[in-house]
Amino acid sequence: MNIVNFTQQLHYRIIVECSNNNLPITLAGFDAEEQTESLLCRHLSNLCMQSDGSFSCTQSLVSKLMLQWQQSFKMNASQTLNLVGNLQQQLINSVCLYKTKVDGQQQLINRIQF
Repeated sequence: MNIVNFTQQLHYRIIVECSNNNLPITLAGFDAEEQTESLLCRHLSNLCMQSDGSFSCTQSLVSKLMLQWQQSFKMNASQTLNLVGNLQQQLINSVCLYKTKVDGQQQLINRIQF
């Protein structure tokens, strides 16, 4: 049996900033251990290199990445926001990884710009 200590895990969010939308869009949220942070950043950077810069492509790649992370890092929670409409045609300016600290503040961990 695999026992997870939830006090050592922090909540992370993957957020995209689009060129035609002033509001950042959260694509995924998950819990992971802090020591995996640098690996998460590298995976996210690789994802951005595979993307054509469109919202729909990036969203699809994030969904696939979340499945890999669930298996690799034994995440206890994961969700991917499913959006429709004109967002699918928008171009991404940047993909960001945020961490929620124990006091509830959001901290930017990594920003990858297109």
